[in-house]
Amino acid sequence: MAPQHTSPPGPADTTPFRVICAGLSRTGTVSLCTALSHLLNGPVFHGGMQMLHGGATRQRQLLSLCQLDPSPSPSRSPSGGPASTTLDRAHAQHLLAQLTQGYVAAADMPMNMYVGELCDLYPDAKVIVSTREKGAWVRSWGPVAGLASTWYFKALFWPLPHVRRFPDIVVALGERMHGRGRDGRMVRREALYPGMWEVREDVEKRFGAQYDGHAEYLRRVVPEERLRFFDVKDGWGPLCEILGVEVPDVPFPHENDWESLQASVKGLVVQGIVVWAVIFAGVAVLVRVLVSRYGAS
Repeated sequence: MAPQHTSPPGPADTTPFRVICAGLSRTGTVSLCTALSHLLNGPVFHGGMQMLHGGATRQRQLLSLCQLDPSPSPSRSPSGGPASTTLDRAHAQHLLAQLTQGYVAAADMPMNMYVGELCDLYPDAKVIVSTREKGAWVRSWGPVAGLASTWYFKALFWPLPHVRRFPDIVVALGERMHGRGRDGRMVRREALYPGMWEVREDVEKRFGAQYDGHAEYLRRVVPEERLRFFDVKDGWGPLCEILGVEVPDVPFPHENDWESLQASVKGLVVQGIVVWAVIFAGVAVLVRVLVSRYGAS
């Protein structure tokens, strides 16, 4: 069963959106996307993979979405005023509609940060929360926490138009998740996950707070009767029961989110190095030509 989470969207008029995957990243979202693509016979929007492989237009849309002020309910905004919240919420729903058009489901960041907006946009869609034991989930973020947020990634990806904004998206996601300001310090940002604003140097504490905060966020924005929980380790049975479909006669996909991300980033790093090498070689040739032509005069 081939992964389909980076497939292009299908025809909008014949590809109904059916599932909001509300679980956190690193909870088997890649495996879930592949499984849903098979069961629902259509492409699934995986936010993390779209950041890397969606192209320049998709990256601009995702960056705009990530940079909006969090607005999980119409009555709450970072500034306390309903007008900005309404504006941000309307803009978020507009971007979400563009991003999800032609897909049967959506998963991973930043889609799991706009579950309330997606529920309003797709009132008939099922909400499936992929789960993972808290301690294992927190530890899994150790090698990922600083990925692509450093200056050299931004410099490396600059000559690649299709991925140039990826480091900016990572920074914007960090601000939303942990309240990290553009100067690198932690700042108060309570609209999405209340209480997650203190300076936390310890990764486990920071991501532990995110784990708990996301659970509270889902309880706040999704009616209890719409929430369905699923662990990819349980295989087809529970997922097919949620969707009301028959269990397929193929193995359940078990893909490693970190390995998929790592492979994607490594491939892009190689592209960046090659392009920069070509640029520097071209500059060197140009300098040599100019020196040979005008240096002797």
